[in-house]
Amino acid sequence: RAEKPRITGRTEIRSPYHSFFGSRYLEQILESSGSSIDGLQFSNLMSRSLLRDMIELAHRHGIYVSSGGWGEDVLGGGRKSFKQYVQDCKDLGFDMIEFDVLCDKIAKDDFLYLTRMIKNEGLKAKPGLFLFEEGKFALPDAKTIIETAENFIGAGADVIRLESDLDILTTDVIAKLIERVGLDRLIFQAREPKVFEWFITNYGRQVNLFVDHSHVPQLECLRAG
Repeated sequence: RAEKPRITGRTEIRSPYHSFFGSRYLEQILESSGSSIDGLQFSNLMSRSLLRDMIELAHRHGIYVSSGGWGEDVLGGGRKSFKQYVQDCKDLGFDMIEFDVLCDKIAKDDFLYLTRMIKNEGLKAKPGLFLFEEGKFALPDAKTIIETAENFIGAGADVIRLESDLDILTTDVIAKLIERVGLDRLIFQAREPKVFEWFITNYGRQVNLFVDHSHVPQLECLRAG
């Protein structure tokens, strides 16, 4: 892979989510695997002082920092609340804002407006095309998924994240998405090693993947052949 910053072959990890860890533990991860990690997504509650410390640590290792898991909740307060959220993230040092597109709190057409709002603040936009509705996975037809992704790219989204468990997002949909949108504009969430192994086998080391931090060494070995 190319040196960082990369547009393909990116590995993004999640910050504390199922367990808590602080800046010292993150520093240990980045000391051993920082050159392999491109992005860090924050999803958990923590103090602003700890958040700033962890963001600064990530930046020192050339890692961009993304929000995650909050954007769709903030949308319940309308556009004004979301704009304040974006400003707060910018002030804290975030580089990228993520938000779910399947949400019953706001009209889907407004997500294009939200993408432009994020870009106007000088941040990168990362819509998440989660195929999740009413507690169950629901797979729209391939045409709908592709058109939604293309609309977001047209609105200025930098990358689109997709839930990619292979029993949910079919392989033919993945192939069509990559063909129409481009490998550099997609990042696939791989919850298990068997999923990212499949992506590396079928699309090579340049595919962008979102994995648990504990899987980074295994993923890096696969990328290296």
